Amino acid sequence: MPQGLDPNGPLRIAYLTYRGKPHVGGQGVYTRHLTKALLDLGHEVEVFGGQPYPVLDERITLTKLPSLDLFNDHYPGRFPAFWEFKTREDFL
Repeated sequence: MPQGLDPNGPLRIAYLTYRGKPHVGGQGVYTRHLTKALLDLGHEVEVFGGQPYPVLDERITLTKLPSLDLFNDHYPGRFPAFWEFKTREDFL
């Protein structure tokens, strides 16, 4: 084990989510409650997510990732225009 690492110490957790809409599917609610519980246990939590961004405890860092925002409330179920695809991954 590398020197200076405590096996019983707090973890640094990167929580990844592709979207965090709190009203559909439960993923946003699950993300909010799980990350808060991990933080309350003493761990350091950072959430990386796309639009719509999750609603989190104010103590948790949210790194906002660029996305096509396909779950926008104003245009539900929309398909992006061709010019919106900026990277190869956007097509997947």
